[in-house]
Amino acid sequence: MDKTGKGAPCLLCGAIDGKCTYDHIGDDHPTYHCHYVKKKLYFDVNILDILDYWDVLGYLINEAPEGTTLVDRITDSTPPNSITVDEVRSKIPNMSGKLDALLRYLYTITREVFNTQLLTDIPPNIAYCLAPCDVPSRIKALEMLGYLKIERKYETPTSIEEYYGCFTPQGVFRAEELISSNKNSQKVFIAMAFNTAYSDMIRSAIKKGCNYVGYTAETVDEGSYVGDINDRIISEINKSKFVVADYTGNNYGVYYESGYARGRGIKIIETCNKDWFEKKDNHGNKINKLHFDVEHRNMILWENEEDFAARLRDRLESLQ
Repeated sequence: MDKTGKGAPCLLCGAIDGKCTYDHIGDDHPTYHCHYVKKKLYFDVNILDILDYWDVLGYLINEAPEGTTLVDRITDSTPPNSITVDEVRSKIPNMSGKLDALLRYLYTITREVFNTQLLTDIPPNIAYCLAPCDVPSRIKALEMLGYLKIERKYETPTSIEEYYGCFTPQGVFRAEELISSNKNSQKVFIAMAFNTAYSDMIRSAIKKGCNYVGYTAETVDEGSYVGDINDRIISEINKSKFVVADYTGNNYGVYYESGYARGRGIKIIETCNKDWFEKKDNHGNKINKLHFDVEHRNMILWENEEDFAARLRDRLESLQ
């Protein structure tokens, strides 16, 4: 068995379609390959030994003391295209994200959401739990949030609690919201000015910064499309988890696109070239002024392409 298995989400991209696989480079270099991010993890353990404990891997990467993680041998000596522990850690969801993942999974495997069913008979890795005995506590948490209604409780011969219950209307609405939202999107929309001296640098830096943490960044002019370009802009923003808005050049289109994203509740990362932003005339007055609503926000003021990519990577990691 070489797939992530049992619907466990990929640690690098979050996909659950089974395309992210286990490979092997000899006996000493078992690897995990992300199909979408195009990166690999190199382990110092036998992957087959942890296949049924994918959640443990996430726990050890995210919480174990430094020097005891399963991937602490990712070094310069590993094969190319490796990924760092920090990059993996950034993909581990917080507790609310873990509960959302469990609720979404329960909804996708349930035919009649309002009928009583066994809620705890699921692989622990789906719930990001360390063992089957930990799953009931996650189910109980979903009940406390009002998403599930527990009707019966049993204790098995192995002392593992089993909960029987069903979805509440609130739980159905929440699950459908999660499924239809862009919360798990790996896309980033780039709002920027085109045909300026900075354009190529901006596009390249944003793509690099996003790729570092597993996201794919695109501008509206990439790829073919049919219809009005404004419709395409709206469509692409709606499918994106983040919008990176670069205000270098004071392009009105960037204000429009970031304003729409803000109205949709999509997180915006605002950036601008530092030299352009701070440029002054002979009297010490600023030449380039952004709109007052934007100018005082927590903006990334970048100096060059490498600086821009690194700062964007750090900001994205902080928003995970």
